[in-house]
Amino acid sequence: EAELKKALPPEPAMACAVEEGPTVAQKVFIRGDYASEGEAAPKVFPQVLERPDDPVVEKGSGRLQLAAWLTSGKNPMTARVMVNRLWLGHFDEGIVRTPDNFGKMGERPTHPELLDWLATRFVEGGWSVKKMQKLMMMSAAYQMSSDPSAGEVAADPENRLLGHFNRRRLSVEEVRDAMLAIDGTIDYEMGGTLQKGFGTDGENSNGRLSLNPEKVKRRMVYLPLRRSNLPSILNLFDFGDAVTPMGKRVLTNVAPQALFAMNSGFVQERSDAIAKELLHEYPSDQRARLTEAYRRILNRAPTADETDRLLTYVARFREKFPARTEEVAWQSVSHILFASSEFFYLD
Repeated sequence: EAELKKALPPEPAMACAVEEGPTVAQKVFIRGDYASEGEAAPKVFPQVLERPDDPVVEKGSGRLQLAAWLTSGKNPMTARVMVNRLWLGHFDEGIVRTPDNFGKMGERPTHPELLDWLATRFVEGGWSVKKMQKLMMMSAAYQMSSDPSAGEVAADPENRLLGHFNRRRLSVEEVRDAMLAIDGTIDYEMGGTLQKGFGTDGENSNGRLSLNPEKVKRRMVYLPLRRSNLPSILNLFDFGDAVTPMGKRVLTNVAPQALFAMNSGFVQERSDAIAKELLHEYPSDQRARLTEAYRRILNRAPTADETDRLLTYVARFREKFPARTEEVAWQSVSHILFASSEFFYLD
């Protein structure tokens, strides 16, 4: 028997899912007591949203009818909410600035015609998130400068008219993955899981704790998280509430975030790797070395003033610490660029 078990193929991946069962005529449970049944509670759509031609649920759970209703062309709300979330992700503010509330208590859209046009294109494109994001990022609104004129600031201080691009701080996932991508250590493997164990037994055992994003090279999207055990780096950089839905994360700007960039071993490791590559590729040309550091980390060439200042910094670093190697000086330069506001913000 043991040999037969060893010869069996591995079990397929399991997922939490539902399936249709017998139709249940549900009733209201008085005070939540399933043994105290009240009036019938048929499967119907909310009265405030329903229309005369909405499907009637006679059999099954009603999930299929609900899915068809949500994605129906007669129900534009689903597409509007989705494209608004995508717009918020790229522009830092949604066309509707209350992404969790499209009701009477929420804000009106700043550009209602644009919202409807995007929602229509989204549905026509087969609900493709990739196509919609490409459309937004190729727009003139996305490619505008984030440096507004004095007149624009005076006339529209909240930039509701999209006169310029909103400067946006990268999310913690973007910052972490970008650092790994820049030094070439990120693991681009697709699919699979890093999850170990099954069930809820031993929830707080070492095998069930969240993985530390600073110790793993896989992209953040593949890292399993425990709501009661979020890694410190996520809490530090305003990761979303893992317990409740959140359309937009609360953004903070506090000293510990800068201290992380200055003192984190994770950032230091990335700086070390970049410095070694720069010295290998440009063993004698410091200006070319600095230009490549800027290109990799900040995606641009340094200005003449920046070049002079950092090369002077390297020279003074070697004078102050003569026992340290050239590599250490360039580790410091790379670290400065990684810790800069320009790296953490999208202009």
